[in-house]
Amino acid sequence: QSVFAAQDVNSRLEGLGELSDRGAVLGGSQADTGWIALGGEGFSKGDAEYTSIALDNNNVPYVVYVDAKNDKKATVKKYTDKGWQTVGKEGFSPKKIKNTSIVFDKNNTPYVLYIEESSNKIAVSKLVKDKWTDVGYFVGYGDEAALAVDSKGTIYVAYTYSTKNILCGLSLGGIVVNKYVKGLWLPEFSLSSLVKNNLYSAPSIALDSRDNPYVAFNNNGINVMKASGFGWNSINLEGKPNKNNVKYVSLAIDKDGKPLVAFQDNKGKAVVSNTKNGYWEVSEGKAEYVSLTVSKDGTPYIAYVDQKNGNKAVVKKFEDNKWNSLGNGISKGKAKYTSIVADNNGGVYVAYQDDANKKKATVSKFTNQLVVKFETDGGTQIPDQYVPYNGKVIRPEDPVKEGYIFENWYVDSFFIEEYDFETPVKSNLTLYAKYSQEKTCNLTVNVVGNGSVEGWANGETKKFTLGDKVTLLAIPEDDSKLVYWKDEFGRVVSTDAEFTFDLGCPETFTAY
Repeated sequence: QSVFAAQDVNSRLEGLGELSDRGAVLGGSQADTGWIALGGEGFSKGDAEYTSIALDNNNVPYVVYVDAKNDKKATVKKYTDKGWQTVGKEGFSPKKIKNTSIVFDKNNTPYVLYIEESSNKIAVSKLVKDKWTDVGYFVGYGDEAALAVDSKGTIYVAYTYSTKNILCGLSLGGIVVNKYVKGLWLPEFSLSSLVKNNLYSAPSIALDSRDNPYVAFNNNGINVMKASGFGWNSINLEGKPNKNNVKYVSLAIDKDGKPLVAFQDNKGKAVVSNTKNGYWEVSEGKAEYVSLTVSKDGTPYIAYVDQKNGNKAVVKKFEDNKWNSLGNGISKGKAKYTSIVADNNGGVYVAYQDDANKKKATVSKFTNQLVVKFETDGGTQIPDQYVPYNGKVIRPEDPVKEGYIFENWYVDSFFIEEYDFETPVKSNLTLYAKYSQEKTCNLTVNVVGNGSVEGWANGETKKFTLGDKVTLLAIPEDDSKLVYWKDEFGRVVSTDAEFTFDLGCPETFTAY
């Protein structure tokens, strides 16, 4: 449960695909919304289910998912300046899995939770020397599970389970919170029921700033419990009661240290509720895969799949006591398994299964602070510019590269499209400097009559750069005077002793 140049034009166009590896979306409806697909859309090798995202302590995004290309086992990827890279090995879980989750501890160690598909065995693994290693033997057996780690490194898992004894006609369901202590998974909290159809589902767990664990789940409606002393207390959510079964429960702690819960209500809408007289119907219609997060500055964000918007992934931000859309629909097509997280700099990330890209995993990021990089190809370095969304890049000084002449900035490394500095910036951007090689030109100077040219011997040839501005000074001797300068075609080009011109290739001038 998610908490949260080239030889021809054709070869040049083929090469444009490499741009997505740099994380830049140069155009299209997605970039126009302010959302950027990190490393390009659909980065997984095949189908990705149960996508779950987390940020490490350096704001590097990691995604865990059920990897269809690896027999539906667990795979984790992280995003760097080199694109999406595998963490550990692909398909590291021993068996097929479902229901993934990923978190980080204070030492920047990632932990992954998953449930084995066949047995419902719940397992947690952590990364040790680039290898995924089991934490304990296994947590327990359940249908759905959620993961959290406190500031001391204590791991908590909340899970729900259900069994049915056909002979006795009994149904057993419940919720358990286990924590990992000295090599053992120990029960911290448990509720169960033998009543038929009294289901427990959709667990979500979060910790406040004092490491107090909270757990939210469905049992005939939304329930929230908090660890207090040696027991757990029920937390009453304000607003409208919801006594019917709910789905996609997602729990976070708000800026006041109070629980904030998002879920799909009995009408199918995305709802957010808290303990301070807050109850909001966030979606207009049916919403699935609801995921909630709260940024470091206390701003809540919710992601979900919006039926009224073509089942696209959408995000809303809570501000001015209402939920406002953050850009338009994130995904180009249908999405599933939305999982949201916010970084320390105002950036918001959403991972999802991307139907428009063969059900592969995509991570989109929203940020008001876009980075523009200048690739000078060995020329003078130009610092990055930080531009607000829809702002404009300030044209820098032309880079200087020895032996070359700077021509212009391009949006691609194949120099197909020149960059227009009046274009509003809607995504991170890299601009590429194009140069032409400097051409040297021969200039020959002749003298006819009684005189000379300063700095030149009669008939001497010197090398200059094409386009250089050159000045020649004719110096008459005795009773002579300059009549004119002529070019190699016999045309008079000047009658002044000092003759200045822009050099072409090659040139010959004669002073008479």
